[in-house]
Order: sequence, then structure tokens, then C-alpha cells
Amino acid sequence: MKTILKFVVLMSFFFIISCRKDTDKLTFDVSMNITSLICYPNDSISMTFYVNSSNGKAPYNYNWINPDTFAGEGPFTINININILLDLEVIDANNTKMRFRYEIKKDTIDSLKFDYRNAYTGLYDCTVNYCDAHQNPAVYSTYQDTIDIFKHNDFKMLQISNIQEVDFNFRKLTFGGYHLSGKFKNDSIKFYYFLTPAAIYNYTYKGKKIN
Repeated sequence: MKTILKFVVLMSFFFIISCRKDTDKLTFDVSMNITSLICYPNDSISMTFYVNSSNGKAPYNYNWINPDTFAGEGPFTINININILLDLEVIDANNTKMRFRYEIKKDTIDSLKFDYRNAYTGLYDCTVNYCDAHQNPAVYSTYQDTIDIFKHNDFKMLQISNIQEVDFNFRKLTFGGYHLSGKFKNDSIKFYYFLTPAAIYNYTYKGKKIN
């Protein structure tokens, strides 16, 4: 579910996080490919990208001025806590040197569009294993159910259909609520919950995302 956003530098350079080009003439083209842009809780933003050049003479050499720890075309991952200036010089095989500066403005990034929960919201087709331990012997049944995972108003939470709201740990991809615990893995979901403290009536959901 990875979205690739590609922006090509020609006579001007524009993309969602607002950039500035610092040259008037280009003898070859540079593209900046953003493979991941995610807004997390605690005002944290992660961006992964790589740089590519074309229409000059390969190979190209990338000399990073800021951050000076970067090398080559990437991919690179940066955490955007403040405005960041990416500054690099690109040299092709003809020894043509071009200087580029890209300013990433944090306030221009749409936190709703790039909400970290986007990858996990949607419909899931689930197999449900139900246990009624109040009966003697216990009664078990299996059935199919479609659940909807959607965003809670709290940026750190999700809502599971009409079951309940849950806290979401985006680092471990786990979630939990009242008598409920679960985990996301790729496009799958699994969670367990029960209706009474003694877990007399309990449900186990296992499913795959269908949209």
C-alpha cells in the first residue's frame, strides 16, 4: 500500500511540501521521488525520498551540502520536526555542475492527507470464532463478518465498527481497548475481545483488508 509521489524539476519545482529552486538554468533534469510521507502523533513527520537525474551525461555524482551525511541518490529518510533545507550539487559526466536547494516547510504538509492511520482504515473481511463459555459444555461457532476500521477524532486512536474505540501503537502496530487487544500485519488484522470480566463470551477476529 505504498504510494509513490514523483515530482520533476524543470524550469520550476513545486510539490506538496513547498520547495524553492535556486538556479535559473538547467542543462539536465532532476526528479525527486517521495516514496513515503507520513504524519505521526506528537507532531512527528517522516519522509522517505530519492533523487534522480536525467537528460545529461551519466553517471551523475551527488554532493550533499545539507545534510552532509547523505551520499548518492538515496533513498533517504528524514524526520521533519522543523523546516528543513536540502542542499546538494549534482555533477554529470561532462563535469556540468548544478546546485539545488529545496526547502521543506513543515506547516504546508497536510496532516490529514498523510495521516499514519490511512494505511489501516477500511473494510476487513474477517473469520470470527465465537465461544459461549456460559454453556456446559461450551458452545463454539464460526462465521464471517465485515468490519470497518476508521479514524477516531483522537489522533492516537482508531474505531472498530460498532465494537469500540481503541488506542493504536503505531510503532508496534498493536491496538487495545476495554477487554480487547489486537495487531495489524501488512493487510491483515487480528484481535480478541470478550464481553465479561470472566471472558464467558469471547470473539477472535482474523481478516484481510478488502478496500
